[in-house]
Amino acid sequence: MPPPPPHQDAGYPGMAPPAPTEAAPPRSAWPIAVGVISIVWGAFGLVCIPINLVSEVALSDYVEQQWQFPAWFRSWSIVQSLLLIAIDAVLLVGGIMLVKRRAAAAGIHFAYGWSALALTVIGVSFTLVAIPDISGRMEEAERIALWVGLVVGTALGVAYPIFCLIWFRRRKIREEIRTWRKEPAETFGQMYQQ
Repeated sequence: MPPPPPHQDAGYPGMAPPAPTEAAPPRSAWPIAVGVISIVWGAFGLVCIPINLVSEVALSDYVEQQWQFPAWFRSWSIVQSLLLIAIDAVLLVGGIMLVKRRAAAAGIHFAYGWSALALTVIGVSFTLVAIPDISGRMEEAERIALWVGLVVGTALGVAYPIFCLIWFRRRKIREEIRTWRKEPAETFGQMYQQ
């Protein structure tokens, strides 16, 4: 039996075999990683801040007797807590959208970053103004704890917002996010079937 003519294999008689299909480039993992961090950090704030707010109100008489915070500082603390709840809700939504690879997630993370930074700076400024009134009635260990809490709280308050502002300004990240506008929307279940 003579050999088959060129490009004639079983299943493709008389036709050239199809060119191997190019595999789609692998999807980057950072949207899921950063999105999950945003979801966890936002959910953490949505759980912890209301608990802190309730305990602040419930223990206000005790705290007032111990340290005599200025009246304006207690009001500010409640307003700040309510604003932080709103900011953490924005972060949670941004994280969910990032996991789903929605282009709007970048803008939401920018809004979160700038608003969280601004609120942290304002909160630290108000605390620094109130410290002379408060610290005069504190023991040495309490003053040290106040300053340690202020430094650690400030670091935690600015770390992730600064990360978000830097991360979403990177050219490579912006270019990838632009491609998400061209991709068809996928359901949450479809993301995990790949």
